[in-house]
Amino acid sequence: SHPCFRFPFGSGFVSSSTRGRRMLSHVRVVLVSPRTSENVAAAARACEAFECDDLRLVRPRCRHRDDAHLSSVSRDASSWQRLRVHEDLHEAIRDTTFAVAYTRRAGGMCPHLHVADARATLPWRTRTSPSSLALVFGREESGLNDVEVMACTHGCYLPTGSRQGSLNLSHAVCVALSDEFRHVVTCHEGATRPFGRTRTHRQARLEEKEAWLRRLDEAMKHTDGQPHERKRRLRHVERWMKRSDVDVQELQALHGILTGLTAHHVPPMQGDVPNQH
Repeated sequence: SHPCFRFPFGSGFVSSSTRGRRMLSHVRVVLVSPRTSENVAAAARACEAFECDDLRLVRPRCRHRDDAHLSSVSRDASSWQRLRVHEDLHEAIRDTTFAVAYTRRAGGMCPHLHVADARATLPWRTRTSPSSLALVFGREESGLNDVEVMACTHGCYLPTGSRQGSLNLSHAVCVALSDEFRHVVTCHEGATRPFGRTRTHRQARLEEKEAWLRRLDEAMKHTDGQPHERKRRLRHVERWMKRSDVDVQELQALHGILTGLTAHHVPPMQGDVPNQH
């Protein structure tokens, strides 16, 4: 049998004013090319329900500011008031530590696929302080494409029954936010504690990991004579690096190792070595 979860909705614990911060202040919801303003409004309402302030759209195909589809809850939601629009997915997630693509795709194109479970031990749940996390959702009719999935550090699918293979976009947002909310609630209440050690350095952002990967790519061009094999190896390293729990001090060490190995071939790229603050 499966354990049941009970949470004190409506109690002082759920009220953000008694805690001094929003429960999912570290989470960002990203909708890629949403087609209907109803789904955007419903996602904003879901963000408000689960105390997430950060909602981003990538190339929306609808009039996302159409007030006709807003309830009083979503119109006043902080996520709606702070809504930002981006031209591409990379721009929307580059300053986060982890990005999770919600997708039904499986196989080699999907990075580190897992099933949504509030009890799961995942990299962004293994720190004593929350990691910046983007939850990425695709188009209503076709979801995320392969390029968009691979731009994320992790993949996740929401299990459904055999009668319906997928959820409505806004419903999927609700389920995903609820999953993260339950995990944070459980840790806050003391039922479980985050694993891992306390670190004095922040976790490396995606853009900082990508800077190291660019340097590695340049180094491999000078040391690996087979382009096809080099790209295959680099793809494996890229998947590992993007989903890793590396902090800026550890990434600085990797830059140092790469500099030492390539001192006679590849000069360090300006701005590629992250600072530690």
